Amino acid sequence: MVFSIIILMRDKITPILMLLLTLLIVSLNQVAAQTASSSCEVNSAYSYEVTEKNCGTNTLSFVADSIADEYEYRWHLDNQIIGRNSSLTYVARVGEVLRISLKVLQGTCNDITTEIITIEDEGPNGLGNFQWELDDQTNCDRQAITFVSDSINPSFTYQWKKDRLLLGEDHSVSFELKPGVHNVRLIINDGECVYATQQVIEIPENTPEKIAGFSYISPETALCDIQKVEFQADSLNDTFSYQWAINGKTVSEEENFTYELEPGVFEVSLEVEIGRCSYEFSQQITVEEAPQANAGTFEYATEILDCGQWALSAIALQGSSTATYQWWLNDELVSEEERVSKSIPSGDYTLTLQTQIGSCSYETQKILSLSSPQADLLVNVPNVLSPQAIHPDDRTIKVYGKCIADEGFHFQIADRWGGLVYQTKNANEVMTQGWNGDNASSGIYTYVLKGQFNSGTTFQQQGTITLLK
Repeated sequence: MVFSIIILMRDKITPILMLLLTLLIVSLNQVAAQTASSSCEVNSAYSYEVTEKNCGTNTLSFVADSIADEYEYRWHLDNQIIGRNSSLTYVARVGEVLRISLKVLQGTCNDITTEIITIEDEGPNGLGNFQWELDDQTNCDRQAITFVSDSINPSFTYQWKKDRLLLGEDHSVSFELKPGVHNVRLIINDGECVYATQQVIEIPENTPEKIAGFSYISPETALCDIQKVEFQADSLNDTFSYQWAINGKTVSEEENFTYELEPGVFEVSLEVEIGRCSYEFSQQITVEEAPQANAGTFEYATEILDCGQWALSAIALQGSSTATYQWWLNDELVSEEERVSKSIPSGDYTLTLQTQIGSCSYETQKILSLSSPQADLLVNVPNVLSPQAIHPDDRTIKVYGKCIADEGFHFQIADRWGGLVYQTKNANEVMTQGWNGDNASSGIYTYVLKGQFNSGTTFQQQGTITLLK
């Protein structure tokens, strides 16, 4: 609708307004698409019940929890499609284990739910039930168990199954199970019908008391970012054999060993074999970063030399006879010694120290900003004058400075009433000869100094001079 109005009014709308309206429409379309995407909620949950039991079969009725005309349905038995409606009827054999999945689709949205269903059917007088007990015998980490049917008849046939594995075909059976949870089924055929029941068997861990796990020690110091970690089996015996693995990789077959690890998280496992029995222990360990103290670091100092020149000195903090160094000032290699000294002009620099200690490399950087010094560091005017002074420099007032240009230079001295007693525009004159105060009386005088350095930077100073006679 909005787009149609824009087309009808395009001759009356400025190009800028037309662009803004177009961007508004695109934004509204994106919001609508995001809203539609966020409302994409499809539920594939379902329920089922046994609606009929026959001799050897059960009829099951499945119904999706969410039913809508815009939904598509896919019922799967394992990987085979067995239905495309919101409901499904399926006839299963007694004793069968079904893996039923329902996938619900709505446009680009989909969801899937899977359930494992065991078809059980207890016959008359408990036909199909069974009992079980743990035997005294154990085999390494396996537990021997005896199962016995409640219904014993020479004309019956029996099938014992764990999950989908056939374990035996007699009215009783003994077999070994590892620690864990197991689904055991008995399927009985009495010649006319088939009956089945299932029980969940939980086998506890059965590790001998004399077998324990392992421990480890991380050192307080490290080589580079590598740590040598010590591992030790807690159960030591010459008849035992050991196999260590870190993140699935076999690393040792000793009862204790040392291994280099970088910082990180590792899954460490130890398998201990005693005869034909084996026991496995695992731990997740974390190796923290522990770099060498001061490795690769340095200190530096700067001092003004002349005008815009600076003296730079730096020293590596961890001196070592086995270490090699490279000092870089910006992109220039300036030294390969433990210390570095260099004269540099004002400016911004990156000072980098690269240190190599054995197989370990370190790099440290520091930023230096060296600006031109202030005028009071480069220009000085004494504040006392005495013609009778012992030292010749104290008998005249001179301007002491560096890098002062003749251009724009002006120096003047006035008495307390403002009368000029000395002035010059010659920088060399006042820096070599100066004012000796011969024609002036004792007292306090003021001076004004203006000028510029060779770099073009201007400066100005003023102060007082005491004349003593």
